[in-house]
Amino acid sequence: MAAVVQRPGDAGAAPVTRRGVEVSNKLDKDGTIVKVVYTQRPGLLADLCACLDAQSLRVIRADVSGTGPLRAYRFWVVNNKSAFKLEHTELTPVSLAVRDSVVQQGLWAKTYGSGDKGPGYSPAADPAAAGSGGGGAAGGGHSL
Repeated sequence: MAAVVQRPGDAGAAPVTRRGVEVSNKLDKDGTIVKVVYTQRPGLLADLCACLDAQSLRVIRADVSGTGPLRAYRFWVVNNKSAFKLEHTELTPVSLAVRDSVVQQGLWAKTYGSGDKGPGYSPAADPAAAGSGGGGAAGGGHSL
């Protein structure tokens, strides 16, 4: 079952029902639009922002919309050095980089891991999980 993704004010717009990445200079006169439609997952927005930053792009406007499992992320970007739209030759490399950041979990997974407690979590090192023998202030450990 496909989800319908629409922005407020898009009453007559065609619904977005499939995943994909689009980078276009034709949709806005002031900036390049990077549009990503993908299944929501923790950290996807962080991964997309990190990717755009790594491509030396400045986000001048962004919005996220959607219902059901799909989300549409739209970024209006300009070249960070020139402050203008991207050159035509830059569109495909940016599109490929954004696609890779969507498919390959990056920044969020490296920072917080795929579990609830983050990478390197060890119950033995967690004062809350270790009980009174842990290092919390109530357990006689160090306090700040």
